[in-house]
Order: sequence, then C-alpha cells, then structure tokens
Amino acid sequence: MANTIPNLDCMSSDELMAFWKRYHRPSRKDAAELIGERRKGYTTLASELACYACNKAVAMDCRLKGNIQSALVYERCAELSYERLPDDLRW
Repeated sequence: MANTIPNLDCMSSDELMAFWKRYHRPSRKDAAELIGERRKGYTTLASELACYACNKAVAMDCRLKGNIQSALVYERCAELSYERLPDDLRW
C-alpha cells in the first residue's frame, strides 16, 4: 500500500494546524493510514509530520504578521523535521 502523505507545503495555515491536531498524538489506525504501512515507528513518523505541519503553520503566521526573525526560526524547525523523514515519506 502506498503512503498517503499530502504535500504539506501546499496547505494553508489552518489546514496545517488541522493536520497537526489529528496526527501529533495519532491513534495507531490514523498513523497506519497516513504512513501506508505498519512499519517500525509509524506513530513516531506521523508525529514528525505533525511537527513539520505545526512549525510550518506558525512560520506562515509569523510572516503574515511581519515577524520575519521568528518565521525563520520556525522554518528551520520545520526543515529539521523534514530532514528526519525517510525519503519515501517526503513530498
């Protein structure tokens, strides 16, 4: 079964936060559906994606408010989450 990872970079801040709410502490069922297989650490991987989504949303909101320095910090946190993902879970 292929994974169902959406392109989080195409989501609005509200969509990213909704993703975070669902997956930051995912049920095993939700994590398995998102990741696409019951591989080792699948709930942790779903949480890592949620972390990315939250940091990306906050960075977007900071930029809208003109707080560029804070946005850069949150963007870097999102990048670090992305870098921790296995290649097949990246968009």
